[in-house]
Amino acid sequence: MNNPVFVAEEFAMLDHLSGGRIITGFVRGIGTEYYAGGINPTHSHGRYYEAHELILRAWTETGPFRFHGRHYQFDYVNLWPRPVQQPHPPVWIPSQGSSETVVWCANPKRKYTYLQTFSPVKAAKKAFDLYREVAKREGYESTPRSSAGGADLRRRDRRDRAARDQAAHRGVLQQVPALSDADAHAARLFLDRLDQIADGDQVLAAHRPADRRKT
Repeated sequence: MNNPVFVAEEFAMLDHLSGGRIITGFVRGIGTEYYAGGINPTHSHGRYYEAHELILRAWTETGPFRFHGRHYQFDYVNLWPRPVQQPHPPVWIPSQGSSETVVWCANPKRKYTYLQTFSPVKAAKKAFDLYREVAKREGYESTPRSSAGGADLRRRDRRDRAARDQAAHRGVLQQVPALSDADAHAARLFLDRLDQIADGDQVLAAHRPADRRKT
């Protein structure tokens, strides 16, 4: 719903501030957000795809250009600063399993990384399998870096990093001569959290609606 040119500029600035390390992502949003913004939610797909096209053009086309679509009209687009990463920063698309989003990401013109968010493992597997099926049908093989299969590797990499951090922090705590009761309790909570991060299944379970505490 935001101004696509402003979004492109903000990402480009963050790309500079991060030294060319930013990974961008575009979320279509849900119906209530469109209602709150006074926008017909039935137009969400059209606005999303058009905004995506405009942002990529702003990143990749040098010099001013006009953009007159169905939902966005600009007589003068001339992005500054331009992104550090060329032709543009990598794009990941988060979703909770929309088949249309998966197919759109797997299109050979894009091959965007599909990022399944806060979902049970079975739901994530279904989306990842669909991505691979679309890729195969389009004549290419999805890879950990350019396809949904990479999400599995990112989870494993996160667990590996957490395990290393866990070992390092345990070693530091063992070198401390004595801890107060409060400090010892805080240290145990911290290490318990590292244990949860190291166990990918527990991380997923923690985000399932059934596991949320009732207020």
